[in-house]
Amino acid sequence: MKEKIQSLSTYKKKAPKIPPFTCPKIDSIIEILERHKEREKIYSKKSLKTLIAKLEQLRQSNESLRESGIYWYECFKNVLNSIPKRKKKKRKY
Repeated sequence: MKEKIQSLSTYKKKAPKIPPFTCPKIDSIIEILERHKEREKIYSKKSLKTLIAKLEQLRQSNESLRESGIYWYECFKNVLNSIPKRKKKKRKY
């Protein structure tokens, strides 16, 4: 038996949360790296720890986006599979 088509709001309630934009985090990391390069400074333990933490946040955001994409793809497949297929009409010439 085919799965019942649910409303979009029902699918949205079950969907994983989409993470915030990651570009500001990437920009922040680039800025820190450029400042250190300009000063020819070696990274302090604190600075390195901050960069690693920001990169881990990016990793988590990317994983959330991946999960969200998989979720919506599966929802779309379920909806498409639940729509009865129409038989092609034979054309008479």
